[in-house]
Amino acid sequence: RILTEFQSDSAAMASCVVRNPGTRWKPHRWTGRNFLRNFSVLPGPTAERPDLYVYDLCPFCTRARMIFGLKKIPHRLIFMSYDDVETPRALIGKKLAPILHLHGQDPFPESLEIIKRVDEDA
Repeated sequence: RILTEFQSDSAAMASCVVRNPGTRWKPHRWTGRNFLRNFSVLPGPTAERPDLYVYDLCPFCTRARMIFGLKKIPHRLIFMSYDDVETPRALIGKKLAPILHLHGQDPFPESLEIIKRVDEDA
């Protein structure tokens, strides 16, 4: 199941998101669509499916997403809110996207590095 900021069914998300106390679905300030704020833990990537953390309209994130589509590589796409500082900071230590998290490895940012790594492994 792909985790996106646009899902509105919080019961369906309970199996894949551990939320901080008091966290709830909130409307996005521009689109009005609901998204989950302040999630703290996601199950990690599997050997068959890496995790790609992105912002919705970021051109660098779009570039990193394209390689997975062109190579038809299964992955879990995780959309972060633009004001979500905790998630990227917990993964790589600073607010930056896209972030690729491969099974058994540390997450790493930078779209060109992600493209190079995925292209070499595919």
